[in-house]
Amino acid sequence: ASFLASHSTDPDYIPNRTAEQRAEHFLDMDLYPEPADIPQSRAAAEKEFGRDAVIERGLLPWAVEREHRRMASALKAGNWEEARLAAAHLSHFVADVHMPLHATSNYDGQKTGNDGIHGRIEYELIPRYHGATMVLPGEIKPIADPLNWAFAEIGKSFSLIQPLLDADNAARRAAVLDSEAYYAELER
Repeated sequence: ASFLASHSTDPDYIPNRTAEQRAEHFLDMDLYPEPADIPQSRAAAEKEFGRDAVIERGLLPWAVEREHRRMASALKAGNWEEARLAAAHLSHFVADVHMPLHATSNYDGQKTGNDGIHGRIEYELIPRYHGATMVLPGEIKPIADPLNWAFAEIGKSFSLIQPLLDADNAARRAAVLDSEAYYAELER
């Protein structure tokens, strides 16, 4: 578990990351004409929208698929070190899928007057209210198609963007930004 935890952030700290490597952490669904109809095949998405546009809009589901494939391949080959590293990186991208602000071009509230919301959620709210929370594993449910799963989950995250921004607005009306009262209201 400590290996997974210590290596789960590796994808954020790749030196001299390319645009493609940076794009693996998000999928700006709002930049597609119909967010629910984004082609799940990266090749099909690139054919329809162009390679540069697909990279610019994000590659997160395909990063989940790649790391899952890498982990499965390493497990089949008995390459335990590679499997552990792929599992750690997969956990990173799976976490990214669950962050609503990784599903929008308004990733930091910059388009709606919620500037800084991303950091307030990830670096203040979560550690304050959930940092010590022990999440017990639930029932293990196999995922037959990691790419389909990733698209479905990021779609759920996309649906939470407006409620998250609304909560930030309500917290800002109720208390001074970044105060204890602000975070208590945001958490509520």
